[in-house]
Amino acid sequence: MQESQSTALPPQSLLAQLGTGPNFNFNLNLTGLPGQSYVLQTATNLVPPIQWFSVLTNAADANGIWQFTDTNLNRDGKFYRVTTP
Repeated sequence: MQESQSTALPPQSLLAQLGTGPNFNFNLNLTGLPGQSYVLQTATNLVPPIQWFSVLTNAADANGIWQFTDTNLNRDGKFYRVTTP
């Protein structure tokens, strides 16, 4: 049996911003390869074993831009990561 390895490159840049005001939200902006699919995952804590849950899979646009906004914030902590499928 032969193992396969992903040749997809990780994002080139990742910018996270937490908005302010009465309707604050979390914005994630990624710059990667045009057309490359990326998977956004979230976890509520980083205590092993970490349980990551997929939020969405989406491809970067023709300029390599990929954006996500979380408007469902609560008082519980959230951790995010972006991977390639």
